[in-house]
Amino acid sequence: MSGAFRLPLIPILIFYTIGIYFGHFDFPFLSQGWILLLILLGFWTLLLIIKRIQMGSWIAFSIFFLLGIFSIQLYLHPQYSPSHLSHFTSLERISLEGIIDRPPETSRGRT
Repeated sequence: MSGAFRLPLIPILIFYTIGIYFGHFDFPFLSQGWILLLILLGFWTLLLIIKRIQMGSWIAFSIFFLLGIFSIQLYLHPQYSPSHLSHFTSLERISLEGIIDRPPETSRGRT
């Protein structure tokens, strides 16, 4: 092994970090991205079985790139139901009903 493949954790970290950076953008087509990830995992397994280690390494790097995208996408752009409170963030008044499950906390004149 030579070059980047001699120390595999360094390129994996770089590809994962780049994936996290690109994950900050809201890509609408990434909702089905898990299918692409599964296809790449299958292709990677096949390459390792037929002893194509270097090509398999590039596939592994792309898998970590996608994992970086997906890990930050789930945090920054969560999928909420249509009735979630975050969809009602305008200046108009809304009526909200619920059940209080513990006594209110009081601090510095606030409740």
